[in-house]
Amino acid sequence: MHHKKSFRFIISLGLLFIFVFSSLNNIIHAGIEIGQNDDKVTEVLNDVSIINDDVTYNPRNITPKNVSYHPSNEKFTIEWWYFEGIFDGGYNAVVNIILLSRNSIGVCISHLNIFLVNDTNNSFAKRTYTPINQFHGSEIFPDILIKGNKIIDFNQEEYNQSKKWIYDVTLEIEGNAVDLQFIGLSAGWEGATIGGYYGPVLPRAKVNGTIKIDNILMNVSGLGYHEHAHGISFPISEWGWYWGKIVGDNTSLFWGKMMDTRWDEQARAGVFSINNSSFININQENIEMMLMDYVFHSKRFIPTKFVFNISDIHNNIYVNVTMTTVNIYHLPIGLFNYWRYVLKINGEICYNGVKEELNNKTQIMELMRFR
Repeated sequence: MHHKKSFRFIISLGLLFIFVFSSLNNIIHAGIEIGQNDDKVTEVLNDVSIINDDVTYNPRNITPKNVSYHPSNEKFTIEWWYFEGIFDGGYNAVVNIILLSRNSIGVCISHLNIFLVNDTNNSFAKRTYTPINQFHGSEIFPDILIKGNKIIDFNQEEYNQSKKWIYDVTLEIEGNAVDLQFIGLSAGWEGATIGGYYGPVLPRAKVNGTIKIDNILMNVSGLGYHEHAHGISFPISEWGWYWGKIVGDNTSLFWGKMMDTRWDEQARAGVFSINNSSFININQENIEMMLMDYVFHSKRFIPTKFVFNISDIHNNIYVNVTMTTVNIYHLPIGLFNYWRYVLKINGEICYNGVKEELNNKTQIMELMRFR
């Protein structure tokens, strides 16, 4: 029986990988610290892009059902649940559960990344692969079990009573582990993309619990984030995207820069929120972003400095920040490339005349390239 299950899994996995990637490599983790890599070639380039006005991101309110499991039907789709913690003391942790499926054929990828912001050598990154018949997700609330173990546990009782979003997230891979609780502090949303729906469920959250790396168990607390996407068709024809967030003590800003080519944009996105309140969608014409200080990393030129400005007179929102790279993690996925940046953010956010200064705030952003 064990051999039959293994054989079915191998066949399913093989068909899925041929359909999507041609091949899906095991994760390869490589980090650099800016200024300490001899083989990089530094350029200073300002990225001036052309916006496609026909594509916009329009967020909408969400319920737990929006964030629950969405079974695929005849179309191949991708769904993911991403959690991130930036902890006091310098450690960060990322848990990402990715489901690639079509009907009953598919695979669940569990990704765990624990790292120290200023030390790329003190880190752990690994993925495990599980056949879809060992994945179980509720279609009512965002509860996820893998091989019978609850990985994502949404507090349904608390939500029904107070509408608070609280998750317990537990994952262990090769003795390294996280056991974290995320408590939402601001309203989440999702918006339609070209291939499905995507958005931050918890743009800003309180997170606490434990992490374990190299057999050392640590109590941690800090700033959390959670996002979810479903119904996503793999955008092979697109160049890729830049995505990130700017989170202060009282405000948060989700931003995105979606690309048709290196120079031509599909759209820019900006969604602004205040703690414990709703969100404001920002017209992409009010968003400016410059990509600068390019380096040669993992056979590609990528930017390492980002200047971000918003001037939204209608909503009385003004943002002027500079995001500087501390280190970069390259995570190849088959023929595609994913870079996770750790940034220091400096500048200010002003809403309704109230200014918030950002001084060396640690944040994470990503660059995904399909070609």
